[in-house]
Amino acid sequence: MTKIRQAALLLFVAFLGACGGPPAPGDSGYPYNVEGAYSGTLGVDGQGFAVEASIITEGGGIVSGVFRVTQPVEIVGVIEGTLLGDQLDIMIDYRNNPMTGCDGTVGGVATVSEGGGVLTGSMMITDCTDQLSGDMRLTRGS
Repeated sequence: MTKIRQAALLLFVAFLGACGGPPAPGDSGYPYNVEGAYSGTLGVDGQGFAVEASIITEGGGIVSGVFRVTQPVEIVGVIEGTLLGDQLDIMIDYRNNPMTGCDGTVGGVATVSEGGGVLTGSMMITDCTDQLSGDMRLTRGS
């Protein structure tokens, strides 16, 4: 192979490597990344709780952040999750619910709107030994 052909082949291989395809969860430009400050509601057995969250999507679709119930009581939790497509598999661990004195979890799958501005989904809440169902809706910047 001549030196010109070798150089052209190397240049072509380098070009192919630079064209990595569409962005993946956590990459800049991924349409369903969740980033920033969110607020909304967590409805549990007919009672509405005002909530806030600060969320970030990292490489590989790993989601983390802080979740806070602000009304009618204050509860702080840690968010962990995985983003795949427009689905966010989320788990929130919290400590010392003032209404029950127990630690607990909120978990489920939320659908993320294109642009990452709205998260909606059904959640299961475990508090003490009780299992409750709920619905969550969070909107960025509201």
